[in-house]
Amino acid sequence: MKHLVILGAGTAGTMMAHKLRRALSADEWSISVIDQDDQHVYQPGLLLVPFGMYEADDLVRPRTTLLPDGVRLSHDGIAA
Repeated sequence: MKHLVILGAGTAGTMMAHKLRRALSADEWSISVIDQDDQHVYQPGLLLVPFGMYEADDLVRPRTTLLPDGVRLSHDGIAA
């Protein structure tokens, strides 16, 4: 079994997890994403908070709900 690790579950990391899970056989590849927490903030929406279109809490989702089935999320820091 090969293991692919994506560092960061922001927009780019989440998109890559989806793309790679579809492209790589689950029988041959396991995919993990590492991020410091489970709180994804939809940052473009923050521009609308001052105008009352959203509350800041409306823009936060658990990262686990955004990742595809078969992708493991680990909570940890990333150091160089």
